[in-house]
Amino acid sequence: MSSSSSKSSGKQSNSLGIRLCLTYASSIVAESLTYPLDFTKTRLQLQGQGNLHGKERLGAVGMAIHIVKNEGVLGIFSGLRPALLRHLIYTPTRIVGYEIFRQYLAGPQGDVTQLKLWQRGVAGALSGMIGQFIASPADLVKVRMQAAGRGQGQK
Repeated sequence: MSSSSSKSSGKQSNSLGIRLCLTYASSIVAESLTYPLDFTKTRLQLQGQGNLHGKERLGAVGMAIHIVKNEGVLGIFSGLRPALLRHLIYTPTRIVGYEIFRQYLAGPQGDVTQLKLWQRGVAGALSGMIGQFIASPADLVKVRMQAAGRGQGQK
C-alpha cells in the first residue's frame, strides 16, 4: 500500500519549473494558432477609426484578406511577440497560481479535491487577477502593434 501512495504523491510533486514550462509551451502553441483570428478581430474593432478602407465595412474574411493584401502574409502576425510575452507571464501565473491558492485554502495537509466551489472560485479569481495585472503592459503593446498597420498601402 505504501508503494502505491508514494507513486501517487510522486505525481503530485512535479517541480514548479516543469509545470511552468509545460503551461508556457501549451500557451505558445495555442496563441500562435489563434493569433491571426485575434489580430483580425482587433482590426475589425478598429475599422471605423481612421481611413482603413473605403466606405464599406469589412467582415472577418474581408478584413483578413485586406491585411494580407496590404501588409503581406506575415502582417497578420504583427504583434505576436508581445502576445507570446504576455502568455509567458499570464498563463503560468494563472494556472500555477491557482494550484498554489487552492492548496493554501485546503491547508498544509488538506485535500484540494474537497474544496467547496466558492473556494475554487476564489483561487481562480485571485490567480487570474494577479496574472492579468502583471501581463497588462504586454497586452497593450500587442494591441498597439496590431493597430499600427491600419490603412497602410492606401492613398
